[in-house]
Amino acid sequence: MATLVDSAVVVREAEIQAANGRNSSSRGGVTVGNDVLGGLVGMIADAVVAKLRRQDEPRLMTVAEAARYISRSERSVRQMIADGTLPCTREGRAVRLDRQALDRWIELRQTR
Repeated sequence: MATLVDSAVVVREAEIQAANGRNSSSRGGVTVGNDVLGGLVGMIADAVVAKLRRQDEPRLMTVAEAARYISRSERSVRQMIADGTLPCTREGRAVRLDRQALDRWIELRQTR
């Protein structure tokens, strides 16, 4: 997997270099600068690199890891679990939180 991440980083660096040019092209009657297109491609590449790096991390987290991940205290994470605000997995006394569920929880609370 590291090879895929390295490749994505190389592609991102190439896009940044390409975005530094000030050429423009016409698409459907609208002139779009390469810096704008490069910026969009760069944002997509950043998202891909971030997702690939997350795949190397374990899917389930402890309460402490989840608290750091969502920038909350362990106490507040435990309270959100008790309230049913955050979904968790329990095996015996062990409590684990799914990284994907936390990502969805974050996305649902984003303001636009």
